[in-house]
Order: sequence, then structure tokens, then C-alpha cells
Amino acid sequence: MKPHLKAFFVVLLINFPFLSISQDVIINEFMASNESVEVGNNQLNEDWIELYNSESQNVNIGGYYLSDDSNDLEKFQFPEPTIIPAYGYLLLISTEGNSSGSEVYIDFSISKSGEELLLVAPDGSSVLDSFSFRTQRSNISMGRDPLNLNLWRYLEKFTPEVKELLAKTGRKLDDKAVYAMIKKLDAGEITHEHFSEICEHFERTPRT
Repeated sequence: MKPHLKAFFVVLLINFPFLSISQDVIINEFMASNESVEVGNNQLNEDWIELYNSESQNVNIGGYYLSDDSNDLEKFQFPEPTIIPAYGYLLLISTEGNSSGSEVYIDFSISKSGEELLLVAPDGSSVLDSFSFRTQRSNISMGRDPLNLNLWRYLEKFTPEVKELLAKTGRKLDDKAVYAMIKKLDAGEITHEHFSEICEHFERTPRT
């Protein structure tokens, strides 16, 4: 490679550190029939989708696309920048509004009668993750099982705010201790306040 071309690529990588396409951001959870669950900073009763970043570093998905139609993969484009923290989550709310750091408003709704969700690379054609689902229950989300990310199940409890607490612990979603606490929360055996205390304990305790 010519010296001036090498210099060009060095400058490009310094100024645009998020150029690589992440294969580790996944569609993690969604609610397609939200009748009364308040979600997001504005406490809206809207459908929502959650993305999860399984990488140990922040990922910028600005320029990526989200769609519910395989014939229209560029249905919604994430604004630049849209950062998902390491082992963190991003909440996508199906309504018009001003996006913030922890949540993004998307301009299409999710069909409760069933359809497909697709996360698409900036090229507008490479599908990075997708999930097809059938008719959904009201006020109950569907998400990946923390110990088997290939398995989807109904989640009886609304979880985005819980996962915000988990994100700051630096622990992966499939940690057994974290999974056990999520199961207890889903079953109503512990409260969100108790869960917050557990997360603080996780922060003080080295990972094994």
C-alpha cells in the first residue's frame, strides 16, 4: 500500500472509531401489545423494543436500520451517534418524540398479531439479527432467556428499568447470579428496591 494511503486509513480510524459493524448487538426483548405499561422517561403506554450490546466496549449503531418488513429494510435509521454501553441496553419506543441517550423513538409500531423484527447494517441490506413472532399477549413482553440467548420466552415482568440497573454492574446478561435474580424478580419474590440493593452489591463484588 502506498504511504499516503496508509496515512489516510490511520486518520480515518482515529476520527471514526465506530466504523466496524458490530455482530454483537442483538434484538433482546419487545412488547407488541402495550395497553397500560408505562415505558421510558415520559412514561408512555407504547410498544417497545430493546437492543442488547454483548460486547465489552461501547458500540455506536448510528446509521444502522430497524425494520419489521423484509421488503423494506431501511424503514427506520438510527441517528448518529446512537451509543449502547458495554453490556448495556437501548430502549426503542414506538412513537414520535425526541430521542435521548438511553432511549430512541422509532416511527413505526409493532403488530401484536405477529410479524418480524430486523436489525440491519448501515449498508441497508445485511441483516445482523432478526426474530419472527406470533400473536402477543397484552402487557407482557417477549425476550431472550439469559442463559440461552437463542431461546425466547414470555417475561411476566416489565424489565427495561431493571436492565438499566444491571448495565452499571459490568456483568454479562448470562451471569448465573444475575439470571437468578431476574428469575426471582419475574416471580415476584423480590422487589425492584431489593434488586437495586443487589446491583449495588454486584458493583462491590469482583466477578468470578
